[in-house]
Amino acid sequence: MKLHLLLGTAFLFYSALFLSAEPISNSEAKIQANLYQAGLTAVDQGNLSEAKQHFSKILQRNPQHAHARYQLLHLNDKKGRVAINARKSRLKQVTLTKVSFDGLSVADAVDGFNHLVSEATGNSFSPNLVLRDPQKKLASKKISLELQSVPAHVALNYIAENMGASLKYDEFAVILSPLPTTASPN
Repeated sequence: MKLHLLLGTAFLFYSALFLSAEPISNSEAKIQANLYQAGLTAVDQGNLSEAKQHFSKILQRNPQHAHARYQLLHLNDKKGRVAINARKSRLKQVTLTKVSFDGLSVADAVDGFNHLVSEATGNSFSPNLVLRDPQKKLASKKISLELQSVPAHVALNYIAENMGASLKYDEFAVILSPLPTTASPN
């Protein structure tokens, strides 16, 4: 990923320098390349408004910058991915002081995790962890987990592993589902 971004930045620097309708200085090409890189990083981190600001600044400086124009036009297409990245990023930033689940049902563990994250962020963020288990494969499972000073995303992975479940991030929630079962060979 970092090599991809580095190569992309180098390409943009040289394309801005040599392909622009108006000649631009090396320092201006570097500024535009840095703004472009910051915009891509903001997209990867799920910060759509920051990405929009960076791409817009490039176009203010150089209205012919095709890459910035493309990224700006396609930000709306990336909203789902951006929202997923934002949710993942936010969970990585939250540290849970203590996770103490002692024989909780799956439903109680889901509620407990949502509460712990919400509390750790001063009620400014909830992961919206939801259980999708229409066949009740996880209904009888119990979870016991004791963790201290752990990032929320790590705690969430432990919860899923202990339950034999998978996690899927979507635009609005994190979905906990039973792992698919494979038929045993005869």
